[in-house]
Amino acid sequence: MKSLKRSGSQYSEVMILGPGGYAIGRLMLDPFSVKLYSSKAEDFEAIRRLQAEGMSLAEAVEHSAGGI
Repeated sequence: MKSLKRSGSQYSEVMILGPGGYAIGRLMLDPFSVKLYSSKAEDFEAIRRLQAEGMSLAEAVEHSAGGI
């Protein structure tokens, strides 16, 4: 587990433990999903602010993700 890495919002390595053993994988998300599932306060506040200005959640996330 000490070798697992995270590279900003590009990817995170994960270890999945199950009855048959374990596997190491790499979780890679698209920019929209990175913003949608972010736990960073600045991302959350930016999306909330855009919603307060009248954008839907999807529009606010897309705008925050760089207008995909």
